[in-house]
Amino acid sequence: MSACGTCSQNLFSLPAPTLFQIRRGYRAEWNGLQFAVESEAGDWTVRIQDSASMQTVYTARRPQPRAAQLVAAEFALFRVFGGVAQISPERLVHQLNWQQYW
Repeated sequence: MSACGTCSQNLFSLPAPTLFQIRRGYRAEWNGLQFAVESEAGDWTVRIQDSASMQTVYTARRPQPRAAQLVAAEFALFRVFGGVAQISPERLVHQLNWQQYW
């Protein structure tokens, strides 16, 4: 018997608390592509979407945010310029206006 007369409910019948995840990441846009680099399960996930169609054209996972941004830049440069880009992926990462969010 419980000490509280109204507390005798079976604890297993109570609804589970709602879980939520705080999203953390970076966004940028360049040459018709939208970049999202988000923290997920200890890694960083890159998603690149075509700005016009909003179709996801590339996804990847990397262990650090900077590595995820770099792979996003590499993909974007290849998609836009093929193998003849006049800019390095590292330089593009620095030039993009990454907006951090929580």
